[in-house]
Order: sequence, then structure tokens, then C-alpha cells
Amino acid sequence: MKKRYLLIFIGILLVVSLLMGTSYAYWMMNHKQTNENVVNSGCFSTTFTENAESAINLTNSFPILDKDGMTTKPYEFTIQNTCDIYANYNINLELLNTTTLSHDLIKAVLNDGTPKVATYFATTNATIDGATAYTILSGGLNANESRTFNFRMWIDESATVDNAQNKGVNAKIVVVTSATNNPDLIDTLLAQYDEENTEYGLLRDNENPDIYYYKGTREQVANNYIWYGGHQWQVIEFNTKDRTLRLRTSQPITNIAFNMITWKNEEEYNNSYLMSWLKEEFYDKLPNEIKNNIINSIYNVGIETDVDSIIATNKYGLLDVEEYKRTG
Repeated sequence: MKKRYLLIFIGILLVVSLLMGTSYAYWMMNHKQTNENVVNSGCFSTTFTENAESAINLTNSFPILDKDGMTTKPYEFTIQNTCDIYANYNINLELLNTTTLSHDLIKAVLNDGTPKVATYFATTNATIDGATAYTILSGGLNANESRTFNFRMWIDESATVDNAQNKGVNAKIVVVTSATNNPDLIDTLLAQYDEENTEYGLLRDNENPDIYYYKGTREQVANNYIWYGGHQWQVIEFNTKDRTLRLRTSQPITNIAFNMITWKNEEEYNNSYLMSWLKEEFYDKLPNEIKNNIINSIYNVGIETDVDSIIATNKYGLLDVEEYKRTG
């Protein structure tokens, strides 16, 4: 009898365990995501189209002046971004190892730029074995944008019989492109900052560390020009916190007298002939999308010995003496 009870007791335990296991199975729940997780790579493609008939072939060439070099037949090519994401490009001049003329006697220029000897440009990694590569222009292309370039090359006027006679140049244009985010202008400008250089170029303001400004001659400061609203501008300073730029026109937009008399207050300044022209003939004729990006700024327009004597707040104005002198 005891064995029977024991078997019955064990049997009950097994049944209970089975029921418990079954119950746990019934209580399990599965959840499935409704939407798919999708990752698609973006399109990146650029095309390089050359005018094969325009290849430079100067035989029996001799040193010439830059003004004459700019009239020579150019090599023409086009870069096109065929996709919907931004693309960077580097246009490199690769001098082949068969070049026997010294690189500092080879003049090169794109479009209507300033001619420079090859060694003026930064060197980069060559794509052709044995070549020496110089980056003559870097830039970017928006989606579906294309740009056409004219490249010219000649022997610099400084060449002599001793260092240039019976020498040759063999070169190719190489375009290297890469996909990237559309760059932020302020971040691009900020990359020029060198804290070791405190004399010229891009400098940091001593009183406001968020402000950077340019100082120096055109040779010392060359990468702060932008085309905006139908005008070429020179960036004279920018604020990394407010993300704002202070611009001045790189060419005169008018040639008129300031006023019949010197202004003595902000009202007279705003009502001067010059400021009236700036408002009616310049600012009011800018497209609305340009106007919406211009913010009010402070202009100190007092006399030279006290520029803070008259302070005006406007979206456009004149540089004061201190700002003008700071640019060098």
C-alpha cells in the first residue's frame, strides 16, 4: 500500500509539473515590429568630360609673360555631379616623371585665375606612378551641378637658356572627387585658423574668443571671398557662436559723396545721400531670400577720433576707421 501511495504521489507531482510547464508555454508572448528598418545608400557619381581636341601641345615653346600665357589655347574639361548628394573635388596637375623642366618654371592657371608656378600649389598624392601631383583648385558641386574649366600652362618668363633650353613638360589633369555633407561655410573658414600665426591671415579676437577676423594683404589673405546675392564679398569676420558673417563688398558698388555736411547723429547718418542710395538702390533690390539672411548689426559711424560717438543699428552700413585698419 505504501508503494502505491508513493507512486500516486509521484504521479501527481509529475502531472502538476506538466501543467505548470504547459501554463508557462501559454503565457509566452511574441511582439513583431510593424515597420521595416531600411537603410539605402545614396547615389554618388561624377563625370569627367574632356575636349580632346583642346589638349595642350606646345612645341618649340619659349618663356612668355603671364598676359601672353592667358591668351594661349586652353585645355577644356567639365565635371558634373550626377547624383543628389554633395561632392567635393580636387583638380590636380600631375607632372609625369618624363618632365625635365624644373617645376618652379611651369606656370599654370584655371579659367581667369592668377597664374602661379607649379611649386606654389600644395602637393598631394599622385594617381600616376612616378608623377608629382599639385592641387591647383579644390571645390564642391551641389546635386546635378556641373562646372567647366579652362586650363592653361606655359613656361614662366623667368626661365633662361641655361635652365630651360631643350627641356620638356609632360602633364595630365586629374580630378579626384569624394562624397560628403554640404559644408558649413563658417567651419570651412575656421579650418584656416593657425593659432601659431598672430601676424596676418585668420586671427582670433582678443576680447571675444567667438570672433575671428582676417588681416593682411591680398597675398596673405586669399581664401575669404564668396559670391552671394549677385555680388562678390570679402569675409572680414565671423562669429562661431552666433554663426554669423560680416561681409564687405570686394569691389566698389557706387561712387558718390557721403553727404553735403558731416552727420552729427544717427538720424543724419541714416538720412544721408549715401545711406539712402544703399537702401533704395542696393538693399531694397536684393532678392527676399537674401534679405532674410541679413541680420541687424551695429555700425560705429562717428568721427575718426571717436568712432563710437554715433552708433547705428542696421542691416547694412559702412566700415568704421577701426574696422578698416584692423583688416590691414
